[in-house]
Amino acid sequence: AQSAATSEANAKAAAQSAAAQSAAAASQAAASQAAASQAAASQAAAQPQHVAATASATTAKPTSVASANIAGNTYPYGQCTWYVKGDLSWVGNNWGNASSWASSATAAGHTVNGTASVGAVAYFAPGVGGASGYGHVAVVDSVNSDGTVTISEANYAGKLYNSRTISTSNVSGFIHQ
Repeated sequence: AQSAATSEANAKAAAQSAAAQSAAAASQAAASQAAASQAAASQAAAQPQHVAATASATTAKPTSVASANIAGNTYPYGQCTWYVKGDLSWVGNNWGNASSWASSATAAGHTVNGTASVGAVAYFAPGVGGASGYGHVAVVDSVNSDGTVTISEANYAGKLYNSRTISTSNVSGFIHQ
């Protein structure tokens, strides 16, 4: 009779231990989920923001920009890559010089092709459209019916910010979200 009571007590203790372990695991999972949510919110808050120094009446884009918060943007301030990452949050960090962006974006699962669309990245291989040996990238702001695109960019013609309309034939390709 004593061994049956001992077996019952051992079974009860094992059940209590399992319940305690399950509760601890659930508590740890909830804490992990809360930490992940807090980290995501913190990362979202750290995304680069643009501050317009002056704004044109005909466009929502500023005529010059400065980054109010460069956290989350690994590209050097004032470079074309910095501007595009700051304007398009889906663009990855550490894609390298502009000349590497098409292959980096493809590796990251983005579509790269010759079709322009608003919100895409226009990329210029070295020597194309006046790009340096590092290449060049810009944001597509509009696609026009005459076969041109209006782009915004940094570090073009010695300017921190520039907007221009160019033929799509002067672009190496487009990177899409």
